[in-house]
Amino acid sequence: MGMGGRHLKMIVTERAGGVEIVLSGFISEKAEMDPETVMGDGRCIIDAGGILSINSFGVRTFVNFLDAVCDKCSEVRIRRLPPVLVCQASMIPTFLSRARVESFFTPWCCLECGHETLKLQDFNDHLPDKGICPECATELYAEETPDKK
Repeated sequence: MGMGGRHLKMIVTERAGGVEIVLSGFISEKAEMDPETVMGDGRCIIDAGGILSINSFGVRTFVNFLDAVCDKCSEVRIRRLPPVLVCQASMIPTFLSRARVESFFTPWCCLECGHETLKLQDFNDHLPDKGICPECATELYAEETPDKK
């Protein structure tokens, strides 16, 4: 993998009672996501907050990897799901396999100054309709997501 290229970085760390996987970068057909690197059969936490984009080939790679991890581990949870993966999950029912989402990012935009930001939401949080822009203190609105159910 070349430096500065569009690639995926996956760091697998063994923790007490399970494993943590931190994902960042781009998920494509070149993404190396080998479920054999996930040791143990306990709890698996996946931090997806660093994922910047995914292409159609990457969707297949991600789904196959997550299915295999869900088969291996007794519990799989995903934290910090970025908007690009929230969008895929809303369109593809099997995208997240049997993993449970703990938290996800929602995109927000200020109509006054154009400031854009991401807010981390707990899965069970009520999504507010608006917030306060940190730049100009006017109202901040949640950008439309495909499905807010």
